[in-house]
Amino acid sequence: MADLFQKGYDRFHWLSFDVVAGACAGMYFFAHLLNQRLSWIYYLLLSMAVWSIYTLDHLLDVYDLNTIAKTPRHQFHQEHLKKLGFVLVLIALSGIFLAFYTLPTPKLTYSGFILGILIVISIFFFKWVASSLAFFKEALTALFYVSGIAFVPVMTSSIAELPEEFWWIFVAYVWVAWINLLYLSQLDRSSDLADHMPSFSTLMGELSTIRLITFLILLTFFFLVIAIWVMPAYYRIYLSILMLVLLAHAFFFFSPESVPRKVRLYLEAAFLLGFLLVFF
Repeated sequence: MADLFQKGYDRFHWLSFDVVAGACAGMYFFAHLLNQRLSWIYYLLLSMAVWSIYTLDHLLDVYDLNTIAKTPRHQFHQEHLKKLGFVLVLIALSGIFLAFYTLPTPKLTYSGFILGILIVISIFFFKWVASSLAFFKEALTALFYVSGIAFVPVMTSSIAELPEEFWWIFVAYVWVAWINLLYLSQLDRSSDLADHMPSFSTLMGELSTIRLITFLILLTFFFLVIAIWVMPAYYRIYLSILMLVLLAHAFFFFSPESVPRKVRLYLEAAFLLGFLLVFF
């Protein structure tokens, strides 16, 4: 039974469904923060977009590999390259069609496409144009990720009337997402080096990565503590959820005997904490 669960979770993780679920929890987080109830179609479109972007990234990772990839996730994408490529095109085109016919305003539709195009361009840029600049990749990916999950709640609100607290929470979310990506790049350092996949950890070194993650954890922790103290009570539940996600990362990062496979499971699960807002 345990082996069956592990096998199922492995495929769930390799196909980035855990990331999709975390993104949906993030959009719910920002929608709740702005006191919005979003239609299910927005969560479907976000799921299709996130899955397409992450799958494209993984397929490009293995497209020109001449040897068997070092990680099970990349081996899975190598083995099913053509099938996943076909599904990717199908999901992406379906998402574009669905967006055109379901989103309420052209502004929302075209702004979403522009954001998506920028993300795809950044993927190709860091892989094939300027891989030596890939130490920016995790930071930019974190910014794009949080921009993506906050996109609909922000665009369906009056941007000019968004409270200042919203933007500070947005920044804190970006920091937490950046910590997550840096930590994962550190966990993948040896396999990324073997497969010649650039990341902050492979380009800047293990020590620099550890120092940056430590700095960001401390920065975000003290920021959240101060924010919980000074912001109006309404925002404390959102700051507390971010604190829980941060502490989950800090716990495993500062635990020298953490098992990478389990770390990934718990870190991706941490981003599901946004769904706790269903009860508030």
